[in-house]
Amino acid sequence: MNQKNLVAILGVAVVILLGTTIYFVTLSNVDQPVPLPVTQQPAAYQNEEYGFQLTFTDNWKDYQTKITKNDDASIDIDFCASIKNSKLATDIPGYVCLFKIIVSDVKKWDMDAAPCKKDRNSGMCDWIDNEIGRNDKNVFSYGAVQDYTNEEKIAFDDIQEIIKSFKLTK
Repeated sequence: MNQKNLVAILGVAVVILLGTTIYFVTLSNVDQPVPLPVTQQPAAYQNEEYGFQLTFTDNWKDYQTKITKNDDASIDIDFCASIKNSKLATDIPGYVCLFKIIVSDVKKWDMDAAPCKKDRNSGMCDWIDNEIGRNDKNVFSYGAVQDYTNEEKIAFDDIQEIIKSFKLTK
């Protein structure tokens, strides 16, 4: 191979190398799109049968529910937070039920509440203050546990915010 061919090959290699370098430097200076932060939507509970919904905080994103039909024809819908190291007994492993929505018949609720509205001093009528909504058929109220440990405190502290999110859907 003569010297002219070697110079030509080296010249082409330098041009290719220089062109590739300029291309990548220019590409890295182009404004890259900045990804928007991902915000997790709050978890929601929608009950089609009774026509209401709740919105949960991030501390409740993995919640479970347990539904119980009571002897008085009311329905308890227990909401249980995922708490790994809880000392409280529960029938859903890894979860602790910290509050419930109680669905009661309107006529029964109003009949049971009538004496309480006359005599609020009895101490037996605090439950009527927990009404959070009603429709033609049902009254919705809530109840929360009274005792909880440090493990449950974070989820427990969110209960009032969750209750305030209560909305009738039908």
